[in-house]
Order: sequence, then structure tokens, then C-alpha cells
Amino acid sequence: MTAVLVTNQAGIGRGYYGWAEFKSVQRAIVEALAADGAQLDAVYACAHHPDGRDGFAHPNHPARKPNPGILLQAASDLSIDLKTSWLVGDKAIDLEAAKHAGIAGAIQVATGHGLAERRRGLVLATPTFEVRLGRSIADAMTLPILTIEEVC
Repeated sequence: MTAVLVTNQAGIGRGYYGWAEFKSVQRAIVEALAADGAQLDAVYACAHHPDGRDGFAHPNHPARKPNPGILLQAASDLSIDLKTSWLVGDKAIDLEAAKHAGIAGAIQVATGHGLAERRRGLVLATPTFEVRLGRSIADAMTLPILTIEEVC
């Protein structure tokens, strides 16, 4: 199983913090996962945002979720079969990106975004794209999961 973290990083694009700070947080996450016997194979981050600065301004960058570009890049780089992969996300835009990328399904976990956000995720379900709800990442551990690393 390949596990990849895929993240929009508008804070970098807007100049709130830099890549060094982002990488420091990612190292801490990787270390915490390793302490529990888990690992990420890669982390992909997209700093582009409509309000971005210093080259990160873009009205609708193909790598910024809900667009599928970051998922498609990870799949290409890591030889991931998206048709048999699952994504775990906390926002409807995560699930939307998965659906656009041709991923089999997604689990939307509850992380404080509220019931309305979960409803937006559920309406994305189709006969070819399954959506499940969970309380946390632990609810997803019985499914193949897609996650990602690198910088767009």
C-alpha cells in the first residue's frame, strides 16, 4: 500500500509562512507516524491560491484541490492505480479532487468543519465514486488509502 499526503498550502502562497516551516511540520508528522508504526511514502503540497503572492497567485491552479492535478502527479510519480485507490479527507474539496482524478472512493472524516461540509461531501457519491463518512483516520484503516509528497 502506498500512503501519500496531498495538501493545499494557501498559507505559503499568501506569505504567512514559508516552505521551511511547512517542511518542519511535515517532519514532525512523519516522526509521529513512525512512532506509531505508520509511514508516508510522499507529501505533495500546492501553494497556489487566487490571493497568492510571489508567483503563487493563480485563479484556479490545476494542482490546487478541488482540481485533480496534485493527485494525478502523485499517481504518475509513484505508479499508483487511482481506480483502486481511496482518499481520506476532511473537506468536500478533497473528495471532489478524488472524484475528478478517477479514484475509486473517499472517506470524509469529521475534523470540525461541521455537518454542512459532510453533506457537501456525500452529494459527490455516484455509482462509480463511493463516499463514506468516518470519525477519524482510524475508520479508514481497513481500506486501501491514497495519500501524497512533493511541492508543486
